Amino acid sequence: METPKALEFSIDIFKPDTIPMSRLAQYMSELAALYGSEPLVHFKELRSGSAILKAVVDASATETVESRLRLVHDQAAPDDLKRAYQSLNGMLKSDRAVGEIKQAQGAVILAFPGRNTPVQKTIE
Repeated sequence: METPKALEFSIDIFKPDTIPMSRLAQYMSELAALYGSEPLVHFKELRSGSAILKAVVDASATETVESRLRLVHDQAAPDDLKRAYQSLNGMLKSDRAVGEIKQAQGAVILAFPGRNTPVQKTIE
């Protein structure tokens, strides 16, 4: 049996003992939508450092989940994927945070600029 692959989503301004439970639930809901393959992605733990939400992806879904994450910024990305990314980034911006998804070994797969998202100015 293949080993599940771990993905970690970190939020720089929170720690496990400072993130409100309701906000954690919102982040987890949007992460589930972003990852897709929902029956094959499981919450593992909330780790210290920043608030680091660790999930494991069943081996049979690893390539599907990682492919989705690589598509986020592609013009042809599915609408549900774009919406989940934008929602997570908006939440981070609202919380004045930045975030990233990385492999347990440390390679960043997807960054969320959050508070550093450029503000688009309208010309009147």
